[in-house]
Amino acid sequence: MAPQLNEDCLSHIFNYLSQSADDIAILFPCALVNRTWCKASMPLLWSNPWAIRSCSDLARRHELLINAYISNLPQHSKDSLANVQINIKAAQRTSAFDYASFLKHLKLSSFGSSVKFWIDRSLKNGIINHDSQQMIHYLIVEHVTKLLLTRSSSLRSLDLRYCDDEMLDCLEILASVLENTTEALDCLIYLKDFKYSGSNQVMPRIFASLTSKCQNIKQL
Repeated sequence: MAPQLNEDCLSHIFNYLSQSADDIAILFPCALVNRTWCKASMPLLWSNPWAIRSCSDLARRHELLINAYISNLPQHSKDSLANVQINIKAAQRTSAFDYASFLKHLKLSSFGSSVKFWIDRSLKNGIINHDSQQMIHYLIVEHVTKLLLTRSSSLRSLDLRYCDDEMLDCLEILASVLENTTEALDCLIYLKDFKYSGSNQVMPRIFASLTSKCQNIKQL
């Protein structure tokens, strides 16, 4: 029997494949081979989950993405959601992987769009009702933003473009998390790529938080 590749070797191979391909989704079949291949591919697939473009049902993918992060939430955050809307099944599960810990690239407008898709589908499927819609939206953005920033070992790029108007609430929550959660700043130590656009009352707060930790930004 031919020797099996260990997880480290597979990680190097998958990293090469992901850099060579136009879409990191090329690794999806690899994750289905066996447990070892799955463990080796997950960090790459979840390093930039919003970069995956090849998907036949985009709304469903956004829904599954937010469900995965909800299942990663600490129990007190899940309890906050359950107190408002008991039927959120993702809040009743624990995931097999710590998906948030793999995050390397965060585009806030894409995250906000994912939450919006999740809310729309949850309303359609009767998981949440219109009375709790606004509160659930706020809680998910708040708790998942905090999860992503505190669980990610090192964020390499942060894109805050196109966050005016209806995405402004995501920007305000991000600013609040950075100001009030020490662990959220730790993942930004190795931030190299920072993008933003426009001018609003929230950005100066974010700049103030970033300047206290970010010394390695190469691209603005």
